[in-house]
Amino acid sequence: METQLLQPKVPTQDRGRARVEIIRKEALALLAHEEIDHISISGLAKKAGVGVGTFYHYYPSKEALVLDLRNLILKETAASLAEEFQQPVATKKEFVLLFQKLVNEWLTSLIEVKNLERAVWAYAFKNPDFALALRSQETGLQAMVKGILKTYQSSLRPADLDNVATTLVMWVDGTMSRVLRDESLIQDHQWLVEELTRMLGHYIFPDGAKT
Repeated sequence: METQLLQPKVPTQDRGRARVEIIRKEALALLAHEEIDHISISGLAKKAGVGVGTFYHYYPSKEALVLDLRNLILKETAASLAEEFQQPVATKKEFVLLFQKLVNEWLTSLIEVKNLERAVWAYAFKNPDFALALRSQETGLQAMVKGILKTYQSSLRPADLDNVATTLVMWVDGTMSRVLRDESLIQDHQWLVEELTRMLGHYIFPDGAKT
């Protein structure tokens, strides 16, 4: 797939921004109940009250729409990280509990649109350009995590913070994907989140860190 087909057009006027917002809203509403392959562009455009041509003006493909919606979730996650960690916590326990809260919030938001995540994985496996665009999106979230870790660097295990931030995002993302593939975990995932954040605490903090 040509890379330009993965790039949504950013509206420059209020009317265009309003159209994009309603397309996003209706797409997420449909994805709450339907797989991406069962959603037609014409049906989505009708739900959003726009023409098919208008849809393609902003989104040259379904893949572009999926990337845009996934980017919204990543931006919301980054905003939550920035807000929650605005004031540094004092102990390892506080850090882990705060991280656990954020993972829960992220997972809850993804469960609501689990068909979006399934579309992301499917397109990423089939399309190397899509996978590259997805990786580029995640870079911003990893930079945010690195910034948070840098605040605590004197308390953490000696390590390359870029590698640690990348590992943390990959661990969390992998846990998300496992939960969303299993209906029983969707219903009862709290124990898994607790285990993940406990492991993350052991990974980034040295033995004997202030608890």
